[in-house]
Amino acid sequence: MMKRFRAVIFLVAFLMCGLASQSAHAQLCVASSTGLNFGSFSPVTSTPTAVGTIAITCTALLAKLRVCVSIGPGVGQTSYAPRNMTSGANTLQYNIYTDSAGTNVVGSTLGSSGYAAAAFDLPVSLGSVNTTITLYGKIMPSQTTPVAGAYSASFGSTAVIGYQTLGTTGTFLDCLALPLLSPAFAFPVTASVVNDCTISAANISFGSAGLLKSTLKVAGGVTVACTNAGAYSIALSSGNGVNATAATRYMTRSSGGETVAYGLYTTSSYGVPWGDGSAGSATVSGTGTGASQTTPVYARVLPQATPSPGNYSDTIIATVSF
Repeated sequence: MMKRFRAVIFLVAFLMCGLASQSAHAQLCVASSTGLNFGSFSPVTSTPTAVGTIAITCTALLAKLRVCVSIGPGVGQTSYAPRNMTSGANTLQYNIYTDSAGTNVVGSTLGSSGYAAAAFDLPVSLGSVNTTITLYGKIMPSQTTPVAGAYSASFGSTAVIGYQTLGTTGTFLDCLALPLLSPAFAFPVTASVVNDCTISAANISFGSAGLLKSTLKVAGGVTVACTNAGAYSIALSSGNGVNATAATRYMTRSSGGETVAYGLYTTSSYGVPWGDGSAGSATVSGTGTGASQTTPVYARVLPQATPSPGNYSDTIIATVSF
């Protein structure tokens, strides 16, 4: 007798609950900063510095962390040496450094700029880092072209940090090869250039004379350095002589009250006394270039009765208004 068999295929299943492994949290570093603020300054008297910080927060780390701060040249800029802030079409040169002495420029991992990103190896505590990194800013010295105004620079997507975390062993990669990059962070750079002037003057000497029978003529100079494109005017006081005016000044004998009359003028034609703009006198006006500018002072002693021998002098105050 033949036996017949029937087979059926069925599924055997078993549900395992709660034993599947969870994936590790992704390592993450983010950065934020208020950037660098140089404040208000005069380009003819100072070259300010600034200090800024970048807050670094990282999670799910191993035992060691390397962070590389990468900052581009700036939006609309191409140079790292120096970088430029702008105010309309005007520029103000500055740079960003890892040291207060201003020797190590912070560069970028983007492209081959010749300026490297700044590497910082940071200690890790319980798998995380929460710290700040200090950067330094410096305005380049001897700039004559900046005009008064508000200057700024920004970096768009080129301000980032690269980072790598390792166990207790292993060697960090170079900044150019770090595998992870943070989201871009804002790093504003700001400064305000103000109108300002410095002023100095050279002494005027008529030399020696026995008799005041002929006209004595000499020239001195008043030197100002004013912010580029800033208007200024220079006034001269009437001096210390009794009853002196801008039209007639007096040098006084060092012992006694005798005087020698003289005048200071704006041109070599001796037509207009240089004073404060009152009583027929004039001031001298100009526009700053950011560099030193010297204006001649034309001095004259006309023939007059000769006083007693001695040393005669006067003191004039030169004032620049801007």
